[in-house]
Parts: sequence; structure tokens; C-alpha cells
Amino acid sequence: LIIRWRSKQRAEAAERLELDAQLKNLDDELSRARDVHESLFPRPFDGDICFNYAYEPMQEIGGDFVHVSINEQSGMVSMTVLDVVGHGVVAALTVNRLYGELERIWAEHPECTAGEVIYLLNRYVRLTMARHDLYATGACYQLCSKDGELKWASAGHPPAFLRREDGTVEDLEATVMLLGVLPDDAFDDTTESRILNPGDIVISYTDGAMEARNPQGEQFGLAELRKAAGFTPPPRNWPNFLSGAVRRHKEGITEDDILVATLTLRNLGILHLSATQAQPAILEIGTSVDVPMPPSQRVRT
Repeated sequence: LIIRWRSKQRAEAAERLELDAQLKNLDDELSRARDVHESLFPRPFDGDICFNYAYEPMQEIGGDFVHVSINEQSGMVSMTVLDVVGHGVVAALTVNRLYGELERIWAEHPECTAGEVIYLLNRYVRLTMARHDLYATGACYQLCSKDGELKWASAGHPPAFLRREDGTVEDLEATVMLLGVLPDDAFDDTTESRILNPGDIVISYTDGAMEARNPQGEQFGLAELRKAAGFTPPPRNWPNFLSGAVRRHKEGITEDDILVATLTLRNLGILHLSATQAQPAILEIGTSVDVPMPPSQRVRT
């Protein structure tokens, strides 16, 4: 009996060691996957047009993403925000594929409109992902430094905010259903437009921001998010300010990825952009940091 008991103890100890090693290996793999995933995100930049964002994934990696394309000739900065249905590894793998498709779109069609970008993304999701019940919402915002024109198209994405310099806020509503649902001939590639003045800002976000719940189960809501977007005087860092308001509401409870991304028109004219030494805008799970936007030497992109 003693020998049998000791043998059982040794077997259980060996099994625990093996399980611990497997868990450590899984943690290492997720950490490497997070590094690769985060490398796809663009760096914030300043200049005549300023781009910034803050991202808090629900798990190690998530399904929210922002992509930026810059056209020097036209003075156009195009920001595409995506939110894949679901969370975790599957959503992150889907984001990686959408990133590749966006890179292809801008390489082959550098002059395409926001509506055409969303149309091509819809076609890609419908042909390659919808069969696996993988869908996404997405929105493309194009801001031109030469004339201040903003063009956008949105597929089922929450309404972005156009915050004017005087503090007034306008909703930029979705123009078509989410990506992957409609066939090509039924998909509306309409592009809406507005004229911006220096100081105006486009604020986009994913549904995790407005659906964040406090311990009592109350959502932060679209009205509160819009109210925060109209805050005066304006904060230096809008993504941190808005995501911070959401974090204070949910008090550490995380039920979805949260992404806030902004485009700000600083000046009209030929596009000049500046590199920034801002800290990473992707937060570790459960953290709350203030990402500064320090001045840096102005360079032409």
C-alpha cells in the first residue's frame, strides 16, 4: 500500500510539472503572438494632421484594429477602424488577415475613396470569412490637409464624432451594414463628406467603449461618450481622455476590447507630418496610463 501510494504521488507530481511546463509554453506563445499583433498597429504622429489612438484588449490579443495610409501627393490621411466579432485569438487572427488586405488595397489602389475601401473589405470578408461566421464592422475616414475635406464610409460601425473647435459634436453615422453580410451588388459604397477647419477632430471608437458596464450593470452609453467628446477645454490627448472615462465607469470590469482613434486637422496646406516619441498606445490588461504627445522635430513624410 505504501509503495502504491508513493508511486501515485510521484505520478501526480510529474503530471503537475508537465502541466506547468505546458502552461508556461502557452503563455510564452501568447506573449510572442501579442508582440507580432501589436507590431501591425501604426505609430501615432503629429503635424498638419495628427493621428493618435488608445487600445485596451479584453484578453492578451483582441479583435479591434486601426490602420493608417498616407498619400503624400494628395495630402490625404486615411484611417480605417475595424472591430471583428468575437474576442481573443480567433479575432486577432482575423485582424491579421484584414491588415494584409488593407495593405494590398492601398498598394494597388492608392487613390481609392473611403466607400471603395469599405466595399473591397466587404468583398474580402464575404468571400473568405463569412463561411466561418466571421464578420466585422469597419469605417474608413479620409482627411485632406489641402482643403480640409473629410470623407467617410462606415459598415455597421458605431457613429464617429466630429468635434468642432468650438466644442459642438456631430455624429458621423454608418452608411451601410457590417462587413461580410451583403453581396457586391447589394453593398452601398457611398462616401459621405464634411469640410473641417483647423482644430476640428474626428473621434472613432469601437462598441466596447459605449457598451462598457459598471458593477451595477449600467452601460457607459452613446450619450455619455458624446458628452465626453464635447468636453471643454479640450484635453491634450483625446484617446486617453475618452478611454480613461470609460475605464472609470467600468471600474476594472472588462467585457470587450476598447479602441479609441482620432484624426485632428491642425493646419491647411501641403501635408507635413512629425514623428512622435509617444509611449505605446496599447495598454496592458487592466492598466490605466496617460500617454503623452511630446513635441518632436518636424519632418516631412
